[in-house]
Amino acid sequence: MSAEPEGRALEDLIARCALGDRAAFAALYRASSAKLFGVLLRILRQQDWAEEALQETYLKAWRHANRFSAARGAPMTWLINIARHQAFDILRRKEYRVGDDLDEVADSLYATGDDPEAKTETQHALRLLRRCLERLSADQRQSLLLAYHEGLGPTELAARLERPLATIKTWLRRGLIQVRECMKT
Repeated sequence: MSAEPEGRALEDLIARCALGDRAAFAALYRASSAKLFGVLLRILRQQDWAEEALQETYLKAWRHANRFSAARGAPMTWLINIARHQAFDILRRKEYRVGDDLDEVADSLYATGDDPEAKTETQHALRLLRRCLERLSADQRQSLLLAYHEGLGPTELAARLERPLATIKTWLRRGLIQVRECMKT
């Protein structure tokens, strides 16, 4: 059993969900949805995707409540793991969009200065970077963007993308080489 009172309360709610108790499910949602939504929004960066992932997270938690074991981990950790896996599924399904992030970067760079020449150079560099990133495989592109955008290391990427560490390292290395070569042209 979890040592924290909140953890014990969540354990009880999950156990009651496993028995089909809808009131317990509603209480579980009230007790944990804000934190889970924050986790999902941090990963997905789009509110509608995070809302979709949250709904799927609770459906899975309801269906698989009987699989929860306090001996293997805290209830909130179990819920967060379900949410993270759901977020990664959505990222794979929706394909991480390169253009959106680059447009945000460009906007923030434009806001920092009024030099038209610098803005033109920045625009050119971002167009070139976008073209180079679009030449990568979807997996390489996603790995590179997550590494740089969220500061994830190879081990974290392997866990997040549910891929072997060696594969992630290869995607990163080859992706960086390809982008570097492409940016020279």
